[in-house]
Amino acid sequence: MSSYYSVLGIKKNATEKDLKKSYRTKLLLLHPDKQNQRKDNNRPLRGTVDNLQLVREAYQILIDPIKRANYDKSLNTKSGNNNLGAELASGLETVSLDDFDFNEDSVMWLRDCPRCNSKKSFEISENDLVKNISLCEGIPDDFDGAYNLVIQCNSCSLWLRVKYYDLDEDDE
Repeated sequence: MSSYYSVLGIKKNATEKDLKKSYRTKLLLLHPDKQNQRKDNNRPLRGTVDNLQLVREAYQILIDPIKRANYDKSLNTKSGNNNLGAELASGLETVSLDDFDFNEDSVMWLRDCPRCNSKKSFEISENDLVKNISLCEGIPDDFDGAYNLVIQCNSCSLWLRVKYYDLDEDDE
């Protein structure tokens, strides 16, 4: 999901207490001094200035009731072919999940990083996609029914917005 909610890992109806708790947790996870002490899925977390700035920016918008209301409204307002929420999360290149290589053995979508050229450094599991849909409460991010997942390269600070569709909906 290309929203500040996904950056902080909270639902849209999160309380101020939930927001503060998640913000503190994210800051600790991304803190450069903690990088060698923690691992997630057998790979080190990448705490960079860009990541920390994104977390701070999300917190500053969502903690202020007026800014949050405006932001929530912008997520639902169509502006040309894009929504304003996507514009607020500027600086992220949007790619399709179809641009990733699918590994059937690991059930993972993989992509090389265009910045650092690290091989298969963008990884998305089926669980990541399902969890993101759950966090979105089943409501697509885009007007065309697409969901967006923001992920980071495992080797550098590049973030990508990955656009995908809920395949289960197509089956119904």
